[in-house]
Amino acid sequence: MASLLDLPDYFIYGTMASYVGTVICFSLARKLVVPKLLPDAFRERVEALTTKDRLNFYSLLPSTVHALIQIMFHPAWISLGYSPEHTADRVHYFDETWPS
Repeated sequence: MASLLDLPDYFIYGTMASYVGTVICFSLARKLVVPKLLPDAFRERVEALTTKDRLNFYSLLPSTVHALIQIMFHPAWISLGYSPEHTADRVHYFDETWPS
């Protein structure tokens, strides 16, 4: 049990940020994105879902947007040279020193 409490700071901060981020993104999807920003036809389809499926949709929408941003942004970040560790020797960096 004591080993569970001896976690690195980046792990603890990441875990806390993920919980807060999940609640914020779920609320934004439910109260702003679907009712205000999406077309009426799409909104009607979301409203036609069962409560369980609608809540699942509200949790999947931010996850999908995050995944799309991640797959577009991360390769660009590396190719622009903002992460020299990735560019220099990706295999060694991830296999031997990550997380440092």
